Amino acid sequence: MQKILIVDDVPANIKILRELLIGDFELFLATNGEMAVGVAESKVPDLILMDVMMPVMDGIMACEILHAKPATAAIPVIFITAKNEVEDMVKGFEVGGVDYVTKPFNPAELNARVKTHLELKASREQLLKSRRQLEDANRQLEDRNDQLNHAIEQLNVAVMTDPLTGLHNRRYMTQAIEQEKLRFKRTQRPFTLVISDIDHFKGVNDT
Repeated sequence: MQKILIVDDVPANIKILRELLIGDFELFLATNGEMAVGVAESKVPDLILMDVMMPVMDGIMACEILHAKPATAAIPVIFITAKNEVEDMVKGFEVGGVDYVTKPFNPAELNARVKTHLELKASREQLLKSRRQLEDANRQLEDRNDQLNHAIEQLNVAVMTDPLTGLHNRRYMTQAIEQEKLRFKRTQRPFTLVISDIDHFKGVNDT
């Protein structure tokens, strides 16, 4: 069940909001901004309905504090106020509020706004989760590619070297000679190949 924090210093307003939302959400209550900050930090609600004008700490300051804390910054705050002045609305948005509802509010409108912002929050969280999963998958893929590249390098070394001496083997020499022949053919330069042998190397090999 999603959690909503109701913040208002007037008991009658809390009662109205509580009756409107109870049953559909887990509700928490606070009567001033300072209390709201404490409840939000401990309960981490999915949405806050915040009155603006309150004693001790008003809703604007409380929202600003919540928005500055990593644990509560993503919680959407809908301001509920009797004031309908543009300056107050702008101030609320500046500190992190997502919406405004003026008193007396229409229950259907409030419900619609609450539902909309809860859905937006859920979508953001799902998007963030998907992005993290994609980043994890990409990291795992990069690690796997690094392992494969390392294995290929080791295989190439094994194919081109003698396991006993660690020196380049016949396969490597054959490829190297063919590459050099092509290079000298392009440059029209003379090509000389010197092949040397080590006498009695079998004795060294056997030891």
